[in-house]
Amino acid sequence: MAKPTHQQRKTHGREKRQALHGGGRNASTRLSCRGMYGTTLLGIMILVIAMVVQYGSKSNHFSMPGANKPLGPPAGFRIRHNSVAVKVISADEDFSTSAVAGAQPIVFRNSVVTRWKAQRRWSVDYLKKRIKGPLSNVYENTNRWFGPYFDQRKPLLPYSHRPNPYRTNLTLTTEQFISRLSRPMPDRNTSSQKWIYYSGPLEDMGDWVMEDVSPLSELLRPNPAVSSVNIWMGPPHVVAHCHYDGYHNFYAQLIGRKRFWLGHPGLWPRLKSAPFLHPMHAQCQVNLSQTTADDDEDDLHRAAASNDQTKMAELHDVILSPGDLLYIPPLWFHHVESVDVSVSVNVWTDSTQSEIVTKMFEQPVPGETGLGSLVIEQRARMAILTAISVVEKSCDDAGCVDSINSGSPGQHDVASHFLGVLFNARYKPMMERGLLRLPPVQWERPLCNTKASVILPQNNMGVNEYTSFLDNVKDYSLAVAHHAQTIPEQTRTIWLGNFVEFIAAQYVGAEQVGYWLEDAVSCL
Repeated sequence: MAKPTHQQRKTHGREKRQALHGGGRNASTRLSCRGMYGTTLLGIMILVIAMVVQYGSKSNHFSMPGANKPLGPPAGFRIRHNSVAVKVISADEDFSTSAVAGAQPIVFRNSVVTRWKAQRRWSVDYLKKRIKGPLSNVYENTNRWFGPYFDQRKPLLPYSHRPNPYRTNLTLTTEQFISRLSRPMPDRNTSSQKWIYYSGPLEDMGDWVMEDVSPLSELLRPNPAVSSVNIWMGPPHVVAHCHYDGYHNFYAQLIGRKRFWLGHPGLWPRLKSAPFLHPMHAQCQVNLSQTTADDDEDDLHRAAASNDQTKMAELHDVILSPGDLLYIPPLWFHHVESVDVSVSVNVWTDSTQSEIVTKMFEQPVPGETGLGSLVIEQRARMAILTAISVVEKSCDDAGCVDSINSGSPGQHDVASHFLGVLFNARYKPMMERGLLRLPPVQWERPLCNTKASVILPQNNMGVNEYTSFLDNVKDYSLAVAHHAQTIPEQTRTIWLGNFVEFIAAQYVGAEQVGYWLEDAVSCL
């Protein structure tokens, strides 16, 4: 089982671009366990997306956010939604191939999972006898929410507030963990008893375990060379916060039941996925919990719940029972809650999408080597020209336009609208709620006195130099678009949003990207 590491960029600027193929946890460390549902938080890959950065903190540590009440979700926007059932079918011989091709969540019954020894043998008592303890890196929290995941390697870490921090390094013997797993969990008035959750590489359980989940070949089929197999164990009602990953995810339920809410990648503006440069990258800023209002008395939650823009149409909803196998496509949002004491095994395999995005990040940004001699206003305008060119050329088909709900008659309008959506969905909510506290803006506002001013050479950049820059922008955009247009329409705008943030950070610095997005729309 291969465990991928940071893929080093082979072109100029690789020290800034180390691309991570995941959304959540510590994708650079392993394509492996993540928070509790093979989902967001504590996972090791939450996400999805070739990420940038190494510009900020180089810490590989991560932490989490904090809810005020033992049973309450972390502060954020509550979403009112309806849901539709996930399709359930009987698995055929090569079901994983058809699942990947369909690119929709689907539950398989009578799959290879029903032939695993684990399906017949596993119980809490069996695992207590078989797992070779101690278990390290057990998650522990004063409330049942494990998430959103907080990646401390992200460049906006110094300016980010962490909601719902929880412990991630608790060590317990197998007996201690199973005992806490099985006992009644605390109610909201019990502060001394804490919630626990565990996820980690399945092979860490002992030599016996891989035989119990054999064969795995069908679940590894999408990309066996870049894959990981993980175990998830937790008590009833533990929640993994809404997020997306960049991997194919086959999720097998073995003990107890677990509920998933899943959202199409095109819902990212409404789910307000966190900025690519922020430690909460790939995590939703909305709350998909179905808990009662008694569990959620935060003023921000109540205010957001009354906002029509936060009401969603359809999410997909399914409760997995033992023997069920759920396929989650790359970049599909998922929010997960254990119904019973729950044990699950999942298989992540890298997707071709993340491979494509890696190639996009490998392209040297126009003018990158000479930016130090330019004032930041000029660099900000150069970033706008580069970003709009990339968006226009990467999103020139009707499906891509529809996915950002543009309705714009011209490509330039599409780019302007896209930057506005990116700011309003990712940065504005965080800045308003104090989750992102940026240093002062470094240019005099407005950035553009007129819409035309963005295209004029200024300061110490000569006309010839500027003309050369525009030619480089065109070549760069065509090279990026060549790869971007091979990404499926349903996920392309998420990847493109991450890429636009990366472009802007090269020109103005990660800490100015929020301001840059806010001002860029007025320049277009």
